[in-house]
Amino acid sequence: MVAAGVGVSLVPEMAVDRSVRCGYVRISDAQASRTIVAAVLRGRSFNRVQQAFLKHVRAAHAGA
Repeated sequence: MVAAGVGVSLVPEMAVDRSVRCGYVRISDAQASRTIVAAVLRGRSFNRVQQAFLKHVRAAHAGA
């Protein structure tokens, strides 16, 4: 919608497409935050790498 000239949007910096004719303004605010989640299918089994990743994510969250 921004590229079409009919709106503004807040996006993570990794989603910025510099090839599109849009202006970008970095937002710096200590109170600005976002929540990121890991979505998994119930009842799904995971390999060792996936298990280690989820364990790391859970441990990081517990320490926050």
